[in-house]
Amino acid sequence: MIIDGDNALHRMMHVPAYAAMETDGTAIGAALGFLLSMRKVIDMFKPKHATVVWDGEDSFRLKSYPAYKSNRQPKTETERVEKALRRVKFTAQKFILNRIIPLLGCRVAEMRTFEGDDIIAGLAAVIMKRNEALTIVTDDIDLCQLINPKCQVYRPVAQSLVTGKELLETAGVSRACDVPWSKAIQGDKSDGISGVRGWGEVHTKAFIQAARATLGAAGGNDIENGKPQQLTAEMLKQLAALGSSANHKNLHDRFQIVTDNLKLVDLAQSPIHERVTELEEIMDAPVHHDEDSAHRLMLHAGMIGGEGSRIDGFFGWVTPFRVLR
Repeated sequence: MIIDGDNALHRMMHVPAYAAMETDGTAIGAALGFLLSMRKVIDMFKPKHATVVWDGEDSFRLKSYPAYKSNRQPKTETERVEKALRRVKFTAQKFILNRIIPLLGCRVAEMRTFEGDDIIAGLAAVIMKRNEALTIVTDDIDLCQLINPKCQVYRPVAQSLVTGKELLETAGVSRACDVPWSKAIQGDKSDGISGVRGWGEVHTKAFIQAARATLGAAGGNDIENGKPQQLTAEMLKQLAALGSSANHKNLHDRFQIVTDNLKLVDLAQSPIHERVTELEEIMDAPVHHDEDSAHRLMLHAGMIGGEGSRIDGFFGWVTPFRVLR
């Protein structure tokens, strides 16, 4: 199992009951919510191994695309202060988690210049080569491109595994391997990536479905029954040339935008895959269980006992983690 740490902690910071929880003036609610959610999925899937992955300090994407995520910058002084405060709370609770999680038999991974998505993709590739099954825990639809018959994505908010129907509804494609193409064509507003003018979700969805129709039975489905034939830049560009609308002509003439964007959004193209040795070291790092130390840290942080959603009966609560090795 791989848990998207940043996604989970940010999600918990927006849960009112956790956001307001403090111990001696220090925010601890999101970290507690993180551990409760982590215990739930480990108890549900009972994996042999679990790794929490965090974003690195920077992203290699900024070198080739300086506007990457620039849309997330605060526009006013008030927004700047609020963002800085959130960052302080996030960093403090991540620090707490990084002390507790390894004591529960779980690995932690973070690599400079790589986002969590890249590291998850790299670790997933190592696990696939070992012919092992994998569950990725995240609500980030970008990571659905990693789905295959041995790799599934569980979304904690929906409390369900991603299916072809859900992928079609949320990402506009019915095959996981088409997620990068969808984002490359229409862009990704959340990351500040501009797409081809005139190509939004509706047009892109129809275009990719048309491309899939040309493949017929060879299309396959990576979520349900195997590895589908991959769409290619040449195939999509030719399909755009056959279209009669101004939008199709624009896509054909500006297809370089698509191929450039693909380098940003296609996790298979991430340079993380050049770091195989480091990824294997993460996967093979020894783990240990020190429940007494975890208990002391969580007790000191105010996560055990008291009011609200705090943990009661730690040594019973920690039972699901004992399957990890």
